[in-house]
Amino acid sequence: MELDIECKPSAFKHGVTEADIYWAFSTARYDLPVEDDEEKRLLIGFDKAGNPLEIIDLFGNLSFRTNSL
Repeated sequence: MELDIECKPSAFKHGVTEADIYWAFSTARYDLPVEDDEEKRLLIGFDKAGNPLEIIDLFGNLSFRTNSL
């Protein structure tokens, strides 16, 4: 299955690649609602090197940011 994901430019500011983003999404371990915002979901996945990535789904349009967890 090919994923149709739109990444915001900020997703790449920490050196994360598009391949890492797709990998993190397809192997996400957690899928949680964002508190006080029913239209957002938080997914936690890992890039190919095992670094954690926070994946924010905004209105069905995925956005990504990297953070140390």
